[in-house]
Amino acid sequence: RRGIVERGIGLDLSAAMIAEARRRADAAGLTGLEFHECDWPSPPAAVDERLAAARPDLVVFASSLHYADDVRPWLEESRRTLVPGGLVAILERAPERSLLTRAWGWAHRLLLRDGAEFTATPELLAALRETGFGDARVTAELKRWLWHGKVITSMALVTARAP
Repeated sequence: RRGIVERGIGLDLSAAMIAEARRRADAAGLTGLEFHECDWPSPPAAVDERLAAARPDLVVFASSLHYADDVRPWLEESRRTLVPGGLVAILERAPERSLLTRAWGWAHRLLLRDGAEFTATPELLAALRETGFGDARVTAELKRWLWHGKVITSMALVTARAP
């Protein structure tokens, strides 16, 4: 709505999340956005071609990297996709900042068994550097019990630049 994103491509494995994103984009009058139900870092060829043609200057992961078995392939694909100097922004749980966030991570592993694993922020910064990103840093931190009706406890916004 502020004109920051003129066009964009949203990806998610969840059909429900894609439908919600489309609904919100339509309600906000954001006509330059498209959404695809697919996996990252290996989207279908048609989506990969769209990304190659678009050459984004920003890749955003919003509470999604905790579903990656290994974050490095996700980051490597982001680096490959971004224009030189492009930004990756990662909003993710920060288990090192809160005992409750660590407990929430254990609940995912032991009770929910949904494959979620929260990567500590220092490890995420190291993975960014290992995959060729520069200027990796924590841009913001948030510590709340509830946010938009969800228990989030602690989060970090981590950013880095593609070479």
